[in-house]
Amino acid sequence: MKPSKRTFNEIYEKALEIKKLYSEIEPKEWGAEQAFMGLVKDVGDLSKLIMISEGYREVNTEDLKKKMEHELADILFSVCVLADKLNVDLENSFTRTMDQLEQRIQENNQHAQ
Repeated sequence: MKPSKRTFNEIYEKALEIKKLYSEIEPKEWGAEQAFMGLVKDVGDLSKLIMISEGYREVNTEDLKKKMEHELADILFSVCVLADKLNVDLENSFTRTMDQLEQRIQENNQHAQ
């Protein structure tokens, strides 16, 4: 059964809900520094899987795609938690940044012509 699609805000809220559950079993609440270290760890885990997929590491590649999907989801979770810790409106920041990038690309294309 395929999971239903969620909005950006629903994904963000789910991440914070899961983080709240973690905080109930962790000995100490994570701050921004610990959330960032968790993100770096997740990126490192994904990096190893990408190296495997590109043939730079020879290990068992069984379920490699599922493992990469898991790590990407962990990264998204970590980014949501970190944004919350830093009081960043992630949805608005993402939208604004993508709009800026799109405008920059369009301007570069206009100058190239």
